[in-house]
Amino acid sequence: MPWRPDQGVGFTTERPWLPEGGRTEADTVEGQAGDPASHLNAVIRLPAARHGQALLPAAL
Repeated sequence: MPWRPDQGVGFTTERPWLPEGGRTEADTVEGQAGDPASHLNAVIRLPAARHGQALLPAAL
């Protein structure tokens, strides 16, 4: 997931060697960080939810 929607998508200030893929701000960490319903925040909450469930096997 890109960090920012600008050129280099937050990984470089130089010209990237791979195409950026035409991402929008909503596709970036910067764009999703403030949205509690975003995919980024759902992925961040998953480990906490898993550790809060005693019935889930440790192998999961």
